[in-house]
Amino acid sequence: MRNGNTLGLALLLGALGLTGCGVADDDFQAGNRLIVDGVTDVSGSTAPVFAAVEWTNDGGPDNDPATLDDNNPGFPDPEEEILAGGELRDDLGKVALRNQPRLGVSPGVDLHVYRVDVTYYDDNGASRFYAPRVTYWPTLRVPNDGTATLDVILVPVAMKQGGLRDAFLFGTSAEKAAARKWTAVVDVYARDLLNGDGVHAGGSITIKFINPLVEGAPK
Repeated sequence: MRNGNTLGLALLLGALGLTGCGVADDDFQAGNRLIVDGVTDVSGSTAPVFAAVEWTNDGGPDNDPATLDDNNPGFPDPEEEILAGGELRDDLGKVALRNQPRLGVSPGVDLHVYRVDVTYYDDNGASRFYAPRVTYWPTLRVPNDGTATLDVILVPVAMKQGGLRDAFLFGTSAEKAAARKWTAVVDVYARDLLNGDGVHAGGSITIKFINPLVEGAPK
């Protein structure tokens, strides 16, 4: 089943032109082409690693890692202190955009980004109830024959709190394996305000999740 789901995801991304980054605008006739040149985290990584579980001192009921009480290693017990920066939070990213006039179009026009969809697929190519598609409504101008950077939330904290964390802590081996690696597909929609035409571009990024209590802090 996994191979079938993965093949299905590959075919979907290929049909949309999203196997990496690029253009997916066959249904749009704007005079300018919107291109995704890259999707990264805020540090510029194209293969980011994020925490799916909060990072505590793993100290157990007495909140002291040095004692020999039952501290339930690798599990964030309620009594434990969350280390600085170890709380669950949104993971942010950037989408590099380019506005390219189509061949024969002169002069070109600016494009105004008005909508971004982020869709998630686990390592089996499946969607999960706790990782629904997220839509944002930014306001960003990409100048004619120029570039711009769109700030996005790559992984909302609600995805972790809503089920990803539980998959890591309570899931079966298969569920944990599927939850470790995700593909986030980013669809960007823009308009040519001069002519009212629409344009669409898409890209994707692979995201790895870890339990920092077991594997250490994300790099």
